[in-house]
Amino acid sequence: MPAASMEPQRAPEDRRVWLTPAVRCALVLGYCVLIGAVAALAVILTRQLSLQSPRQQGMQEQNQNWTQLALNDTKEIKEKQLQWSSNERLREVFLSPGFEYNSTLKMLKIQDEGAYYIYAQMSVILLASGSKEKGNATLIIHHKTSRSSVPIVTIILRLAPGLKQCLTEFMAISSYQLGKGDYLYVTLTASTDTNSKEFTGWQLYDHGNLFGLSRNFNPEVTRSNPCSDVTS
Repeated sequence: MPAASMEPQRAPEDRRVWLTPAVRCALVLGYCVLIGAVAALAVILTRQLSLQSPRQQGMQEQNQNWTQLALNDTKEIKEKQLQWSSNERLREVFLSPGFEYNSTLKMLKIQDEGAYYIYAQMSVILLASGSKEKGNATLIIHHKTSRSSVPIVTIILRLAPGLKQCLTEFMAISSYQLGKGDYLYVTLTASTDTNSKEFTGWQLYDHGNLFGLSRNFNPEVTRSNPCSDVTS
């Protein structure tokens, strides 16, 4: 019989890969960088969403036929056509593709024919100097076509001594028919008991002056109370 081999048996090759301290450190560092990048992205998205109120975010997701503009004009209460902001970085503003705001004309152009809810909100505040004036501040949304211009939404605030420091009023209409290429614009007038065309003791408030329209939801949900944090 052949002699048994005296060579030592070789252990099976160990195929496991052992992580050196340097490799472990690199993996941990990469993991931390990934977590940091995800956290930074979350912060950016949160800031973008915070530019709109939660109520507006929900409506934006549900309805792409909604536009709301915020006042971008001087605060005097007197006769004038009002200028509006369509900058969506503002919390009160949303402009969908179905509308176009012309800042030169101070008008909102309708791109799609249909029936709309149309609404406005006016908010005024008493100046520190006080006021003994009595009269009406009136905000009107006008519908302009190629043939005519007619008032469709009117808000009247009666101003007088002894009222709250801040006043706000909301008004809306439903199912108003607008054509493609029509315009909406807003005017403000003042009429005091002394026949003055301007209030000196009251002015438009920094917040809560807006107008808008929608095809699919009742704009009452956009109603706010900007005077809630003003001491009466």
